[in-house]
Amino acid sequence: MYCWIKIDHKTGITNGDKLGDKTRAKIAEILKTNNQTTIPELAELLNISHKGVEYHITEMKKEGILKRIGSRENGLWEVTDK
Repeated sequence: MYCWIKIDHKTGITNGDKLGDKTRAKIAEILKTNNQTTIPELAELLNISHKGVEYHITEMKKEGILKRIGSRENGLWEVTDK
């Protein structure tokens, strides 16, 4: 069994989770500023795919960092300080 680890030689980061943490921190920061920001808007601001944003939001919800209040159309995001 082989395990491949991608190393970013500029930053020295070897764990994908650390890159994900930065993305999640940016998402939280944006949503604290404007809690009605949409997934397409986040994708454009972060320069990542819609699916990438959806993945990070799902993980943040699992971790209790992010909560959706209201409907898809008229709802807003609540960011906790976890």
